[in-house]
Amino acid sequence: MAYGLLRACYDRRVARCPGRLALISKLAPARMTSIIMGIWFATTLPADVLAGYLGGFWSSMAKANFFLIIALIAALGSIALWMTSHIVQKWVIRELGPR
Repeated sequence: MAYGLLRACYDRRVARCPGRLALISKLAPARMTSIIMGIWFATTLPADVLAGYLGGFWSSMAKANFFLIIALIAALGSIALWMTSHIVQKWVIRELGPR
């Protein structure tokens, strides 16, 4: 069971990483590319820990409440991304140029 869970997490990470790492390699300064890629991998750790912690409540909570908590976390993350998106867009346009 534990091996299957670890394998699923690894497969998920491998499936989504190439696109994001390609973006990092384009946007990051040449001397910092590997450091920023390492930071990318390090920042996924808290998300995986939080997912495991929340998954522990599955059997002890009402399913509606469990999914409500997940939806609230997703909404807060969406708001945070929306609030910072203009900063990222300016950075991308500055580095890659306008379309």
